[in-house]
Amino acid sequence: MCHIAITAKSNDSFRPDIAVYINGTQVHLEPSGYLPQARSTTNNYIGKSNWSNVDSQYELKDELFSGKLFDFRMYKTVLSEEKLKKTISWGMNKLGIR
Repeated sequence: MCHIAITAKSNDSFRPDIAVYINGTQVHLEPSGYLPQARSTTNNYIGKSNWSNVDSQYELKDELFSGKLFDFRMYKTVLSEEKLKKTISWGMNKLGIR
């Protein structure tokens, strides 16, 4: 099992720091990351952007997600490291992984 979390690290609503965690360990921090400047978005994808499609002629066209997901979540607030660790523990217990 691989647990991946992407979360804001600050409450800056325009350019928050964005952190990437793998199995509870922070592996990347993007200072002043970019978020869409819209109140809401209507076309949201995993493994695909809003700027191209599978028929795209671009050399680096998007690859669509191919795999399985367990427990996909989204939050309106910054995800604390404590909450992240509790989420990982919950998932491992649910799957019977120690």
